[in-house]
Amino acid sequence: MILFSVILREFPDKAWKSLKHSDGTMYENYFIVGINTPEGQYSYHYHLDEWHYFSEIKVLPSAPEWDGHQPDDVVRLLSLLESTDELLEVVE
Repeated sequence: MILFSVILREFPDKAWKSLKHSDGTMYENYFIVGINTPEGQYSYHYHLDEWHYFSEIKVLPSAPEWDGHQPDDVVRLLSLLESTDELLEVVE
């Protein structure tokens, strides 16, 4: 969760959070936070107690419609970086 919050802060124009899914539903006492990458969305649900970790992320009235991403799609986050050189700059 901490790492995801850091990634989202680095890409504020692509990051979002919401108290509702696109259809208006939500798990009790949870929110959804995500990012739109060149390869598609990636998101997580977190308990409302964790909202403060994402305080700088823009709030949407409802989350974008789910694109079907699954846990294995976490590699989509790498598509936020344009090249291996950029990845090395971030690591340094």
